[in-house]
Order: sequence, then structure tokens, then C-alpha cells
Amino acid sequence: MASYPIRAGWFNFPVGGGHFGPPALRGVPTNAAAVVSVPFDESLRTGPALAQFTATVAGSARTVSAVAVSGTDPRVLLVTLASAPTAGQAVVVTYTKGGTAGTRLADVNGEEVATGVIASYTA
Repeated sequence: MASYPIRAGWFNFPVGGGHFGPPALRGVPTNAAAVVSVPFDESLRTGPALAQFTATVAGSARTVSAVAVSGTDPRVLLVTLASAPTAGQAVVVTYTKGGTAGTRLADVNGEEVATGVIASYTA
């Protein structure tokens, strides 16, 4: 039986910045007034649908009024709440993957973020 040596680095080629798999959360979400900045480990595709995001502040539903990828850092998702949380309130932002692939939260290669909590912190 023949054996074929595997060369180091043979399969280590970068695709979309060298990251394999969907975007992962990195760091701690922050807020400035009503805008929650959610950091990811790679650049996000623009256009996630607003209806896929929900939020609670101090355990009560809070309307998400806008969602956009940051214009200055494409690895940051900006989630705008209808009103700002006050200091000490718990904030939770949840993403639920929608039915249309082009409007789901994904990286620039189309790898989609899983449904779940994307931000949980105390204002």
C-alpha cells in the first residue's frame, strides 16, 4: 500500500481573511446611549433584517429600532434600541435567524451566525 506524505501547510490557505466558520462574538458588548455595539471576530455582511433581533432591558421587552454593520469597523454590529437603558439595567439582545438567506446575519463569505443571545451585559 502506498503512502503519501502530507506537506505542512498544504491545507492552510486563507479564505475570507483566514477564518473558517461563521462569525463568533469577541469581546464585550458596549453601549452609547441607545446603541449597543456587538463585536465579532470578522467582517460582517451588510443588511441583516431588523425583524430578526429582539431586546430586553431589566427583563422587559425593548423595541429594536435599527440594526446596521458599523461604517468604521465592519466587525461591529450596531443594534439601536428604542430608548437607552439606564445605569445598572441588564440588557440582552437576541438574534433569531430568519427565513431569507440574504437578510441573515453573516460574514462577508455568507457564513451565518447561529440563533441565540448576541449581547448580554449591564449598562
